[in-house]
Amino acid sequence: MARVTWLIPDALIVALSPMAVLPPVLLLLYSDRPRSTGLTYLCGWLVGMAAVISAVVLVSPVGQSHAAATSSRLQLGIGIVLVALGVVTWLRRRHYAQATGWLTRLQSASPLLTGVTGLVFAVANPKFILACVAGGVAIDALLTAPTEKAGAIGFFVALAGSTTAAPILAHLVALRYAEKGLERMRHWVQEHTAAITAVTLTAVGTLLIVVAAIPTAAADQVARLHPVVLERFDHDPGAFTEGMFVDGATLYESTGLEGRSELRELDADTGQLRRVVPLPPAYFGEGIADAGAHLWQLTYENGVAIEWDKATLTMLREVPLDGQGWGLCRAGDRLIRSDGSAVLRIHRLDDMRETGTLAVTYNGIRVTGLNSLDCVGNRIWANVFPTDQIIEVDAATGVVTAVVYATGLREAPWHGEAGVLNGIAHLGGPGGNGQFLVTGKNWPTSYRVRFDPATEAEIQVR
Repeated sequence: MARVTWLIPDALIVALSPMAVLPPVLLLLYSDRPRSTGLTYLCGWLVGMAAVISAVVLVSPVGQSHAAATSSRLQLGIGIVLVALGVVTWLRRRHYAQATGWLTRLQSASPLLTGVTGLVFAVANPKFILACVAGGVAIDALLTAPTEKAGAIGFFVALAGSTTAAPILAHLVALRYAEKGLERMRHWVQEHTAAITAVTLTAVGTLLIVVAAIPTAAADQVARLHPVVLERFDHDPGAFTEGMFVDGATLYESTGLEGRSELRELDADTGQLRRVVPLPPAYFGEGIADAGAHLWQLTYENGVAIEWDKATLTMLREVPLDGQGWGLCRAGDRLIRSDGSAVLRIHRLDDMRETGTLAVTYNGIRVTGLNSLDCVGNRIWANVFPTDQIIEVDAATGVVTAVVYATGLREAPWHGEAGVLNGIAHLGGPGGNGQFLVTGKNWPTSYRVRFDPATEAEIQVR
């Protein structure tokens, strides 16, 4: 819920505009078919608004992990434009009433024409387009799951269209009592159109400027990195990689999918496969972590974690696991688990008993889709599903301290065949200045990389 509140100022630009209220009021008061024309106008209006913001979400070049800075810049720019428009509207208020006189033509329109008119009003008004651009970019930037984006679009459209829907629904429910109120509303809105527009634009613009000024400083503290490839290794393209870690000269890898899940032991220097053990056919392997002489492997929805003997790769026991298993890493005497949400779960190293949680936030906003993990000192590195981004998280606070933009690792010959980036293992060196092994689901290549500061061009590659 905290994320969609970012959309409220943008949606209010539409909801508080006289152009959102006057057309339906005129239709309901003077049309020969007020109910049918009112409903078709509302449908056209909502469909148009949803189409514009959905298009913005689809084409937006913004990535989730630098959402705050980009959204803030957009809100600041739009806020300044709205305040300027508010001042101009106030200064030209004597001419404003004449500009809305053409709305009376809607009174004789058919339901089909009013529906088309509602659609056109939604997609052609510059102020509404600005609001949809700001809202759409924020949705694409702050959310990753398609269902979350769809829900946020619905929230925006519902709020933006609320003042258009209110008189129409009131007319349907209480026709006798609604007409007098609608008549008073029409007179008041038409008489004060310029003032309403000027005050709304100035107030919402000022709100956007204030909101935009809040997160910028915090967002600038997050390092933006990109992977520099130092060496390439062959990687089994049939391996649905879910997690890995390095212990000396040995790389342990967990792969997923029912009937195909495995625990693999490889040479960390060459990527050569040494040993492989299949999981029970019903199990879907997930994250993996070191536990001294043993190791732990998660399962996706099987409700268990598996403890293995590292020397023999024999299964020692299964322990109950609450919820889904995604990523796993060892942080000292505890294990950190992801389950696809924005909350990491903390477990005891010896028996996987859960002891706490850690919410991961970027500029105060929770980051969902946390996948494969690797713990390095007091930092947790996490793949963010379904993106090709990796985040560095402060293990004490859950605050994101760096974002790695790794889309450039995808190579043209297999770009369309491989899955998402998933799998990160620290190879040595202090923190982010060290080297990492990274790969993805069904990738034919794994990479030894270091993370260097990213340029704007590298950040924009998605």
